[in-house]
Amino acid sequence: MASIGERIKIKRKELGLTQAELGEKLNISDKAVSKWEQGEGDPSLSIVPDIAKVLGVSLDYLLLGKEETPQFSLDDLDANKRALYLIEKDDATNFEKYGYAKSIILLSKNINDNLTANKENIAIRNKIIECQSFKVFGVLAAALLKDLKKRQYDNLYLQFSNSAATLVFDYLDDFVKLCALSGQVELLDFIKVRGFSIGDANQKQYARGRESFSITQDVLDFIFSDKRVPEQVVEYMSKYVSFFDVRPYNYSTYAGSFGEVTDSSNAYRMANNILKALCKSQRLDIMDTYLESMKQEADKSYAAALSANDSRMYSTAKFGDKGYLFYTNSHGSIDTTACIGKIETANSALEYAFEQKDKVVAKKLSNYNGYIKQLIEKLPNIKDNPNPYTPDEKEIEEKIEYQKKHEEVLAIRHDTTITDYERRRKLFEYGICRIGEVLEADDYDLFEKFPIEKKQSISVSAVSRTCKDIRFYIYAVSVGQKQDSLDTALADILQTDPERYDILDVLLSAGAQVKDNPAMTAVLKQNMLILNKQKELGKNADVEINNNETKQTLLNELEKGRLEYVIVNLTVQLEKKLKAKLGNGIQLLEMIDMAHNNGTLTDVECHMLHNLRKARNTIVHQGDERGFYTPDLIKEWVEIVYTI
Repeated sequence: MASIGERIKIKRKELGLTQAELGEKLNISDKAVSKWEQGEGDPSLSIVPDIAKVLGVSLDYLLLGKEETPQFSLDDLDANKRALYLIEKDDATNFEKYGYAKSIILLSKNINDNLTANKENIAIRNKIIECQSFKVFGVLAAALLKDLKKRQYDNLYLQFSNSAATLVFDYLDDFVKLCALSGQVELLDFIKVRGFSIGDANQKQYARGRESFSITQDVLDFIFSDKRVPEQVVEYMSKYVSFFDVRPYNYSTYAGSFGEVTDSSNAYRMANNILKALCKSQRLDIMDTYLESMKQEADKSYAAALSANDSRMYSTAKFGDKGYLFYTNSHGSIDTTACIGKIETANSALEYAFEQKDKVVAKKLSNYNGYIKQLIEKLPNIKDNPNPYTPDEKEIEEKIEYQKKHEEVLAIRHDTTITDYERRRKLFEYGICRIGEVLEADDYDLFEKFPIEKKQSISVSAVSRTCKDIRFYIYAVSVGQKQDSLDTALADILQTDPERYDILDVLLSAGAQVKDNPAMTAVLKQNMLILNKQKELGKNADVEINNNETKQTLLNELEKGRLEYVIVNLTVQLEKKLKAKLGNGIQLLEMIDMAHNNGTLTDVECHMLHNLRKARNTIVHQGDERGFYTPDLIKEWVEIVYTI
C-alpha cells in the first residue's frame, strides 16, 4: 500500500503544484515536502489536517489510503443530482457510464435554447466550469469533436462563421481553458483558436462580414503558466503559424486609396500576446524559438516584397494592422493591393516586459526589433512602417527603474495604513506630488519645499478656494498676481471667511478690489488701515544694522526667529549689490526696476525684491506700504539677493 508521502505526491501532481508551492501553502520548506515524498519521514499529526485541506482529500485517504466512497448508491440519485455529483468528483468514468457524454451539453445557451436541450444542460456545463472538472470535460469534448467531424452542427454555425467557436461563444474563455487542461489539441485546432484575437471575448469582431472571435490575455497566460496543462497543448499554442500557410486575401480599391485592411479570420494575430504569456511564465526557451520563427517570417516577407517590386507589379507599400505588408499597384483607374507578407514588431510585448521588470526578456525583444528595423529600412517604396522600438541596455535599465518607481508610487497612493499627510510627503519624495494637491490640503509646510519655479505658478484665486493658511496668500502676492485673480480671491474671502482680516489685509495691500464697487473697496481699505494702526509694531525701528552680514549669518539669524533683523540687513546687502552694479545716488525702488530692465532680475525676482523693500519699510519707517513675510519667503529673498 502507498505511504502517506506517496499519496501526498500523487495528489500534489494532480493539482499541478510543485513541492515549493505546496510548502508555501503549508508555511513549510520544500525540503520538508521532499522528505515526506521520498519516505524519509512523515508529517506531524498537527499539520495533517492542513495538508488534507490543501490537497482536497479526506483525512482517511491521507492517513490510511481509504478512497472516498459515497454513503449512497449512484443509482439512487436523481439523474441531474448524480451528474453534478460526478462533476464535483471529476469522475469521468461514471459520467460516461451513466450516459451524460452528450456534446449538446457544451453548446452555448442560445443554441441550447433552440434545440431540445433544457436548463439542466446549462447547469451541468456551469458546474464543470466552476469545478474545473477537466476529466469530465474531456469526455464531452471528445463527443463534441466526433459530432463536429460528422458535420452534425454545421447548420448552427456555418451561416454565421467559419469557426465552430460560434457553438461555445458565450463561455469561450472557459471553453479554451478546459480544452487546454484536458489536452484537447485537436478540438482547439478545429475551432481555429490560433486565429482568434486577444481582447474582450464578448466583443464580436468582423472580417469581410464573417464573425471572428476573441479570448482574453488571461487565457494565454493560463495555458503557459498552469502546470496542469499538458505539454502538447503548450507546444501547439506556441507554434508560430506563418502568413504563407494561412494567406489572407488580396483585394482592390479605387485609385488613390488604400481602404480598410482587415486580415482574414484564419490569419495569425496573437504573436505579441504569445510573447507576453511566455514572458509571464518564464518559458524563455520557447520564446527564443518563437522569435526565430518570426524572423524567418519577416525574411520571407522581405523576399516577397523585393520580388513584387522588381517585377514592377507594385509601386508603394504600407503596413496594415498586426504587421501585414501590403503593396499597391497604382497604375490605371483601379488600385490593386496585394498582401505580400507579414513583418511584425514586438513593440507591445516589449512594453509588457518593462511592466514585468524583466530585463532579460526586454533585451531579447529589443534585439528582435533591431533585426526587424534593419529589414524594414531596406524595403523599397515604403509609405509607412510600424517603427520597431529598439532601446539599448541603458534605456532598458531606466525603463525598468521607472516601472519599479511607478509601482511603489501606486502602493503609496493605495496604502490605507498611512495618513494623507504622510502620503503627500512620500509622494513628494518621489517627485510626483502635484502642487494642486498641496493647495487642496492647505499644507503650506510641504508647499515651501517645492522649487521656486513651481511655487511661482500658483494663483491667489486658486489659493482662496481651498486655503486658510495666511502664508499661502503672502507667498502668492509676493510673486505677482493679475488683477482678475486678486479680485476673485477677495470676493471668495468676503463670501466664505469675511472675518479673516489678515487675509483681507494681504489682498487689499496687493491691489485687490471689489469689482465694480470702488466705494466698498475704499471702505475695506479704511477699515484695514484702522486695524493696522491699532496693531503694535513693537520697536522694529530699533533693529540694529550690520553692513557685514553674510548669507550664512543671515540664515542663522532667521533660524533663531529674528525675522525683522534679517529683512532689514538683507535689504542693506541688496542696496550694496545694486549700487555696485548701477552706481550711487539712486533710490532702491528705481535700482530694482533698472536691474529688471537690464536683465539682471527676472519678472518674479523683481516683484519679490519689491516686496522685500516694502517689508523693510514697514519695519523701519512704519509707512503706509504693507510688508508681509514668512520665514520661508525670507529664505527665498536671501537666495535672490545673493545671486546678484
